[in-house]
Amino acid sequence: MSRLRSSSVPGILLGVALTTIPLLAACSHEGDVAVSWQFAGPADATETAADGCGRHGVDSVFVTGSSDKGDGASFLAVCTAGSLRRTVPAATWSFTLHALDVHGNSIQPVDVPDGMTYPMAVPEGDVAEFPAITITPRAACADGIDNDGDGRVDLADADCGGDSTWNDEATPKQP
Repeated sequence: MSRLRSSSVPGILLGVALTTIPLLAACSHEGDVAVSWQFAGPADATETAADGCGRHGVDSVFVTGSSDKGDGASFLAVCTAGSLRRTVPAATWSFTLHALDVHGNSIQPVDVPDGMTYPMAVPEGDVAEFPAITITPRAACADGIDNDGDGRVDLADADCGGDSTWNDEATPKQP
């Protein structure tokens, strides 16, 4: 009958730990979700997030989601980054994208309307790409920015003529 020496127990435990930890890591059952965004420009052109965020009053992008397995997730990214990638449990997810101003208020419109969810499968060990998001800038008289530098913002600026759809605070709207 052989006896296990007490000095070999730590070595055995270390061996078990080194073989078990990689197995557990391989069983993480997670995947990544990736989201990117840009801004609509004139004549079907687009503008990068780095160029468009500040100009259009978008401070951050907030993505929320829930899975068919009952998991929830939320991600916040500074707008100028132009993208985000996060790890979530592998499942079928419904994600909602929100463009936010500096006060955390939701900005409309986004090509996936705020409050609308987009279902997608996030496979284990892989990346699910959210369809490219194009944020349509708000009109200059509704973007929360003093576009012409006169100290008045949006409808408080007489140049807007009381019309939030007017797109030029620097040029007075004619009645």
